[in-house]
Amino acid sequence: MPSVKSLFQQANSYLACSICRTPLFGLVEMDAWGNRYCVHHSKELPRCTCCQRLICDMLTSGGVAYRDKRLVCNICRKTAIDTKEKAKPYVEAVAAWLFKKGLVFQNFKMHFNLVYLDYLHSRIKSGYGTPQGMIYHTKNSRVRRVDGIAILKGLSLQVMSGVVAHELGHAWIFLKGIDGLPLPLEEGFCNTLSYLYNSEFDTDEARFCNRVIKESPDKVYGDGFR
Repeated sequence: MPSVKSLFQQANSYLACSICRTPLFGLVEMDAWGNRYCVHHSKELPRCTCCQRLICDMLTSGGVAYRDKRLVCNICRKTAIDTKEKAKPYVEAVAAWLFKKGLVFQNFKMHFNLVYLDYLHSRIKSGYGTPQGMIYHTKNSRVRRVDGIAILKGLSLQVMSGVVAHELGHAWIFLKGIDGLPLPLEEGFCNTLSYLYNSEFDTDEARFCNRVIKESPDKVYGDGFR
């Protein structure tokens, strides 16, 4: 039977701010990972662009800044994809999974680049959130071809894999000659591929990624998925 002291310690841990360890009173915030903290911390601390945790010593053991001003916590840094060599087997794994689901890619070169955010911003006109990937394609009277994909550098493995599934969805739609889809329908389809791929993994990060997809308030990506 637990002692009064141990019960008090458990209660104190539950009621204390995960960041400053002071007792929690009044307004409290809780992130997707179960961390509870004083509301003012969310205004003072930056969030990780992958997992949305507040970056600090207590929650994430700090983080790193990329040259495009993105911040990634040290939890996500453990699986962050920064090189093509590291990304290659995971990109190929996503493509193989989609093939098994019936998405066949013709006239598609499995080339990819890891790029910074400013590169994507310079090539994507969409105003919907922070871009994480794009496809390179060629279309003329004789050929319709996807030349590769660009993926945001430094994403955690699960986030990057979801981005690859999403962008390969765009590639499949393009190669099938399906033009003129309403944007919510196309982005919703691609997000569904990401969601299904994430569902293959029984991990907290995969569940977080799917929660982001399901709960997105965006009228294109969120409503399109739903």
